[in-house]
Amino acid sequence: MEATLQTAVRVGATMSIVGDLVIVHGCWLGNVGERKPNQRILTAMGVVNLAASLAYLLGDVLMVPPKGTASQAACNFQGFVIQISVAVPLLTAFLATNYLLAIRYRWEVRRLERLRRLAFFAIAIFSSLTAIIPLIVGGYANAGPVWCWVTEQPPLLRFVLF
Repeated sequence: MEATLQTAVRVGATMSIVGDLVIVHGCWLGNVGERKPNQRILTAMGVVNLAASLAYLLGDVLMVPPKGTASQAACNFQGFVIQISVAVPLLTAFLATNYLLAIRYRWEVRRLERLRRLAFFAIAIFSSLTAIIPLIVGGYANAGPVWCWVTEQPPLLRFVLF
């Protein structure tokens, strides 16, 4: 059962990596002269998701004993990267909000740009804090058969951060 789960995670992570590379290339590297503000949001989503997908792909390789052979530092790194990827759904919600404000409510470009800066800052701070707090309290450990993530100890840590 665990081998099937690990295989499913690795297949999904591999497909996600390919998609992320296409997005980053198309939005950032492919359009150097004509980047649009929303492409920055998509690029940020692609880069963060790419890092998380790589962490999922490595899976149990970075787990600590008894399920793996890696060090606690490797487990902390994997858990940190997976946890900081909470930025991806937040950036997705912001991208949708950005389109709504631009198309439906016809916000001016300057007004949208101020909002983008504020949103990027807020999302970066929030996702960084949710990833740093478990590092401080020793909250990353084997979170199942496939990867390291926020442990259930201390009580409610996973619930509060996710």
